[in-house]
Amino acid sequence: MASTVHLLMAVLSLQAADSSTYADPAAEALLERARMARGSEAAGLRSYEATVRERIHLGLSGFRFRRLRSLYRSERVARVRWDRDQGETLHWIGIRKEVPVAGAAAEIDIEEDEDLDAFPIDPTGNRLILAGSRFLHPLADTAAAHYRYASGDTMRVLLSTGRAITLVEVRLEPRRSDFSLLAGSLWFDLETAALVRAAYRPARPFNMEVDDPKGGDNVPGFLQPIVVDVDFITIDYALRELQWWLPHRIRMEGYGKAGSVLRLPVTIEMFADDFDVNSSSSAGLDRSAEPLPGWDRYEVESEDDGDGPTRIVFRPPDSVLVRSPVLSDTPADPSPIAFSASDLNRLRGRLADLAVPGAPPRPATLRPVLPRYNRVEALSLGAEWSLPLSAETRLRLRGRIGAGDMVPGAELQLERARATSTLTVAGYHRLTAVDDWGDPLSLGNSLNALTLGYDDGQYYRASGAAVGLRGESGSLRFSGQVYAERHRTVLRETDVSLANAFGSDGFGPNIDADELDLFGLKGRIRTQIGLDPERLVAALDSWGEVGLGDASFQRVAATVSLASPLGAALGAAVQIGSGVTFSEAPAQRLFYLGGPTSIRGFRGGQIFGEAFWLARIELATRRPAVRLLAFSDFAWAGDSSDFGTTNTAGSVGAGISALDGLVRVDLARGFMGPEPLRWRLHAYLDALF
Repeated sequence: MASTVHLLMAVLSLQAADSSTYADPAAEALLERARMARGSEAAGLRSYEATVRERIHLGLSGFRFRRLRSLYRSERVARVRWDRDQGETLHWIGIRKEVPVAGAAAEIDIEEDEDLDAFPIDPTGNRLILAGSRFLHPLADTAAAHYRYASGDTMRVLLSTGRAITLVEVRLEPRRSDFSLLAGSLWFDLETAALVRAAYRPARPFNMEVDDPKGGDNVPGFLQPIVVDVDFITIDYALRELQWWLPHRIRMEGYGKAGSVLRLPVTIEMFADDFDVNSSSSAGLDRSAEPLPGWDRYEVESEDDGDGPTRIVFRPPDSVLVRSPVLSDTPADPSPIAFSASDLNRLRGRLADLAVPGAPPRPATLRPVLPRYNRVEALSLGAEWSLPLSAETRLRLRGRIGAGDMVPGAELQLERARATSTLTVAGYHRLTAVDDWGDPLSLGNSLNALTLGYDDGQYYRASGAAVGLRGESGSLRFSGQVYAERHRTVLRETDVSLANAFGSDGFGPNIDADELDLFGLKGRIRTQIGLDPERLVAALDSWGEVGLGDASFQRVAATVSLASPLGAALGAAVQIGSGVTFSEAPAQRLFYLGGPTSIRGFRGGQIFGEAFWLARIELATRRPAVRLLAFSDFAWAGDSSDFGTTNTAGSVGAGISALDGLVRVDLARGFMGPEPLRWRLHAYLDALF
């Protein structure tokens, strides 16, 4: 019966193939041999054992975040055995799962039935680790209807014995833009036709609007679209005993994205070493052995409907697993261990060169944008119409209007998003904020303005066009923009806030922006060293701009911050920064200090000038889940000719933060500097510590 089914599938495959399926006869011949060889790659192999290490890291970032954070990390180590007659045996050696933003105490419970699903223990099984996924295997009998194949490079490896191994590449291209199809590179041993190396990615990112429309029904509009993009998956097999290609190393990189607000980069790496081939079972890997006292022994059914042999798993007590000496000292580091950076860069380049068909047109969407509140617009509401032009390109039209100034704003933007960067071309008429520190038009500043009566932004109206590029690669985030704009001043249009209703002062005045035509170039780079809040984390933020037109100027600035534990109970963070403007800049291009991201205890813009310096120091309890803090800030701004000589401002205060500074509340008072000196409450996101 099985042979009849295989014959039928082969006939269907031949019918589905056409003259465009194979770019050359060599690729067709090799693929046919590879299909026939599937499952026989371990002929003559009785058994093998190896130690497998798996590391998973999930980060949390946003383009406006001052630094990246480690949201989840996991490390697991197991000794595995594959036996042709008996099946697979797995002995856990060490397991650790943590949520670093919540501190070392926030360890995730180890599941009772832990298994090593993603590592291909069976060398006769699926060598692309796609089992149970929605991807169509490129060696499936029906794959010719969905893929095109072409011969690629050839690699010849000369062994110490004098034997030569020839590896041949087949490049894989999908026929349509579909998340279930792959684009990639497959390498085969020319002699045996065994698949020994692969690097691939989905034909396009997963987009909830397209691939699971109902799944996004309850997701707020400002968090859409929900996108999951796999940058690459690569898997290598190593030649053992000069005869068998056995699983060696795997790495996956990608990210999830919620609108333009949150980005969650993820890396998974697995590798096997310490191989022992065709030996009898070692202690702990005997399937029939009784578990030690306190240990568990359980069975995991095979994936082929339970027809194959079960996997036997031995698991020590949790206390043994989490304290295992084989676990790494730096599990939060997502950098590769089994791969070199140059290898991965070459892999990304090869995948980027593959042709992938454009996605079919998708319907346009209309959704509200995030409301905001400030002293110019008061409550501002708007909507965005979005038209996908391809899997990577989108046309956006945004409009909004504020109840305070009643001046409509609009922006038409063409956006092309790639794995690590986004290119935009835009024309606009909008309210713009001076944004050297923080994002005054964000939700956080809006809530402070509405409730506490603090609006730390400085605003002007800009009409013009810009071409911009922003991106993120590992710990590096960058942005750049070429613009041509007409600037106009705007006035404070409201003093309404909850605090004002109880007798506090109204909002401070807005800057008197210079009205001019300006074109120029500006850019920003953020990078950091370290992710683990229980260790040293260093971050650099640098930015600059060159402006021409009715005003001609250059400005540069940078800040450096360090955060580190101090002993068992305390931690400390410091930040220093400085900037200067050359030539005479307009009012909207001066440096404005004040508020939670520069100097607390002063309102935004209370301290300003063409040059500045700042220094901040914080002392806190150590655990990042909830920290109690004391701090002091010092800053100066003024004419560059008087750099830092007079009128230094200083403040002190205390605060509380949660989840490694994601949420922060501070109470601060200025004790020297421009009047008035008073207590101020700051509630904000993405703090220094």
